[in-house]
Amino acid sequence: MIRLRIFKLIVCFLLLTTLFFAFAPAVEARSYRSSYSDVFVRSYFRKDGTFVQSHYRSRPDGIVWNNYSCIDNGRCGTSYTSRSYRTYSYNLPSSYTYEPIWIPTFSPSTYGLGSSASVPISTMKPKVAPPANARLNYFGDDWVCSSGYKRNYLTSQCEKIEIPSNAYLASWGSDWLCNYGYKKNYSTNQCDKVEVPDNGSLGYFGNDFVCNRGFKKNYSTNQCNPVVVPENASLSYFGDDWNCNYGYRKNYSTNRCDKVEVPANATLYSWGSDWSCNYGYKKNYSTNKCDKIEVPANATLYSWGNDWYCNSGYKKNYTTNQCDKVECPANSYESYGYCYCNSGYTKNYTTGQCEKLICPANSTEYYGSCLCNSGYYKNYSTGQCVSLYSTPTPFATPTQTPQPVPTATHTPIAAQIPTSTPAPTITPTSTSTPIPTATP
Repeated sequence: MIRLRIFKLIVCFLLLTTLFFAFAPAVEARSYRSSYSDVFVRSYFRKDGTFVQSHYRSRPDGIVWNNYSCIDNGRCGTSYTSRSYRTYSYNLPSSYTYEPIWIPTFSPSTYGLGSSASVPISTMKPKVAPPANARLNYFGDDWVCSSGYKRNYLTSQCEKIEIPSNAYLASWGSDWLCNYGYKKNYSTNQCDKVEVPDNGSLGYFGNDFVCNRGFKKNYSTNQCNPVVVPENASLSYFGDDWNCNYGYRKNYSTNRCDKVEVPANATLYSWGSDWSCNYGYKKNYSTNKCDKIEVPANATLYSWGNDWYCNSGYKKNYTTNQCDKVECPANSYESYGYCYCNSGYTKNYTTGQCEKLICPANSTEYYGSCLCNSGYYKNYSTGQCVSLYSTPTPFATPTQTPQPVPTATHTPIAAQIPTSTPAPTITPTSTSTPIPTATP
């Protein structure tokens, strides 16, 4: 019985081992087909004019099972293809080229087009023909000159860069730079040697000079002049100028350092070129002294000590320079020297008193003003709060008093026609005048 069980276990183990090795290539192929194992190849044209469509291929990592030539049954070889790509002659016009964008791969034979067919391309661009000494850019929609050549936008050609003496081609390949110790002359397009004067040295970039410490550049003579340090002064941090010592101030008229005269009740600043008055004193710019601050009654010095302010309940009078007591009217309170009306009261600026605020219906008092409640708006004509949802009162139609109709007196038509009077007979009375007879 035990031997039979052992035999069954051995048979099961062998079957499992066989199945594992049989399906391992397929499982491994699936596991290695990830985005990391794929490499995208952009579309391009071969030298013979054949268009190669953009596609993915497996990364060359030395692993066989993740190649696209391995199908899911684990068999690998050239006779089994999956997600492979083919090249097609699209019979494109010579003046056009395909814009390199992603188009899913497909086989024309699947659609009954044969192994080679003319497939319409939706995106066309005029063909980019790089001139001599140029190449297509990364996107394929323009060209760039090769290293050592520069683009001429007028002739649309690549012209060779003429590198003068003491110069070298720049890293980007479209211009040249002068060697260390030379400076570009834009007029002659040459590299001129940098003339370093006495007490000078080449700068960091090598195209100009800097003066040594204790010397200053003279742009008129292009020389390094020594810095003349006066008494009670020292060289600045950069060494091309001087600063006065602590307790002295620079006089730009004499170019000297004048001693800072500190008056009584004053102290030098930390930088040492000026002074400030002590606490309780104020600077008088007319006498250049420190005057004691006279603090009036009901006042206190500020924390910085050069002025004062009135205590609560008092207000500064700038005419007398005193603190006057604030007299607030009834129903008000004082704050920082000003009077404010209590809640429910509003200030009357004519009388200076706080009058009780009478708010209309459907409103609330807020800091001395009446605000209409939610759903109401203020009618500034009546000063009331009107509901937003109330039906407007229709206009009253004025009562019209009927006017009495005048009684018309009807006259017969025959009576309205005037009686025709016969026209008078006019007898023309003509007075004949005899024509005078001419006497011979």
